[in-house]
Amino acid sequence: MHLFSQHGARQVSIGAIAEAASASKETVYRHFGNRDGLLIAVLKRFCSLTLSQLPKKPVGGESFEEGLSRLGFWYLKMVTRPETLSFYRYIVGEVERSPSLGPAFTNAMTRPIVAEFASHMESVSDPSRSLELAEAFLGLLQGKLWNRALVEPDAYITKSDLEAQVRMAVELFAPSFLSDNGSS
Repeated sequence: MHLFSQHGARQVSIGAIAEAASASKETVYRHFGNRDGLLIAVLKRFCSLTLSQLPKKPVGGESFEEGLSRLGFWYLKMVTRPETLSFYRYIVGEVERSPSLGPAFTNAMTRPIVAEFASHMESVSDPSRSLELAEAFLGLLQGKLWNRALVEPDAYITKSDLEAQVRMAVELFAPSFLSDNGSS
């Protein structure tokens, strides 16, 4: 993960990975099969570490909007980190050559995140719509900020930028969502 984030996944050779791990290239191939197998293993580990940092719900409870804000800030902070952007750029750039990378990313990262947001949506909505609502909120949350971070490698995203984007997404989503579902 360190080599990929430091140099970009495309620039790191199996030999460099083997050397950093004090192993031979043969050992790397035996354990992972090929470059895609290695990348999927690293991607799964990265996603596991990232998801383990998901903020827990406060013991005292929180409003629907506070929960969206808590999850939203964590999410935007996570997806705008250089190592997350590096992985995402690599996956997008390689998915045509290595089709297994797209589903691996979706299963390891996207689905668990959507499920976490959907779980929060279920607190005030029909559970059968929670995934759809979570995806809609994540789309609002990402907006231009995430696009800018993704396509402008030198973009500087501040904590204030993240907070403003979260606030805007919650303000746009929560009132109409709550009124449509008869909640307050």
